[in-house]
Amino acid sequence: MSAVPKFRILARLTGDDPSTRASLVRSAIDHAFAQPIRAYVDRDSLVALARKAVTQANVLLVLSSHGRPGFERQRTRSSRLGESVGDLLPPDSEARIEAILAQARLPEAAWAKNLVDRKLVNQLVSPVVQQTLLAFAKKLPIPGMNDQATGAASALGGALLGGLGGLAGGAGKLLDVGKSVVGGLSAELEKKMQAVAKDFAENANEGFRDAMQKRLQSDEGKRLVREIVLTAHARLRNVSVADVLAEADALPAAELDAMVASTLAHNATRGAVADALRAEIDAALAVDGDLTIGAFLERAGVRAEAEQALTAKLDGLLRGYFGSDGFAAFLDLVLAE
Repeated sequence: MSAVPKFRILARLTGDDPSTRASLVRSAIDHAFAQPIRAYVDRDSLVALARKAVTQANVLLVLSSHGRPGFERQRTRSSRLGESVGDLLPPDSEARIEAILAQARLPEAAWAKNLVDRKLVNQLVSPVVQQTLLAFAKKLPIPGMNDQATGAASALGGALLGGLGGLAGGAGKLLDVGKSVVGGLSAELEKKMQAVAKDFAENANEGFRDAMQKRLQSDEGKRLVREIVLTAHARLRNVSVADVLAEADALPAAELDAMVASTLAHNATRGAVADALRAEIDAALAVDGDLTIGAFLERAGVRAEAEQALTAKLDGLLRGYFGSDGFAAFLDLVLAE
């Protein structure tokens, strides 16, 4: 190319008149949009890049610099706005959810049935159940009940953990034990016992929660929780992935897809979401915005591979563009007298 056309092209591309640059951009976009998506995708190169880039260090970097800060920013935004879950759902969500539940066959999760060791859970919870029931038994206005309360509560605790009912049910059982101790109750005494049982049924959960919290904070409680978690993890490793994925077949896929699509569309129009997106883009640029593409790829450890893949792919794309009518028209415009 002679110096004059080259000078002319550079002058037209860098001058104050944006029309030439706009023509180049427009013709390039038209050409790019006319290509099939597969023309831009090199599957093997993308897989190779992903496998090399997704290292533990890179993932931790993304999570620490973008993931966790983004989560904290969203939590702050939601708190400030007073958002509820209902705000995130479209207006027709109630009807959609009702339709989904009407058709859904809840997953049996048979693969998860034996993940938690029942014996360990019983060891963890049994003392708390017995303590709660014992506290109730000692309140019963029955002579001699305190002497038998511990044994009764212990037996009932084991029975309840075996699946006989909740704490309120245990109160009823202990009430029956109390009746058997005295061989019959006067109307006044039975009334007092029923009042105690009612109070227990209404307040047992709070007492149980407090006792359970103390149990979990104890050395033995911490040990049992650790054993439960480690045992579940060990058993989970042997679960078939196919069995877990098969559970999805129990859910109405079309209805769930429609619900997800409707929810995304609903949130796309919310001003809070637009504000959040703008804020997150600004936050991401604040962290990595000054990095060049080359430096970004180099930090990920894939610059050489990315350059090789892009060079091979862009060669064909640019060759097609430079041979297009759009680029020829652009050159005519640049070289015109």
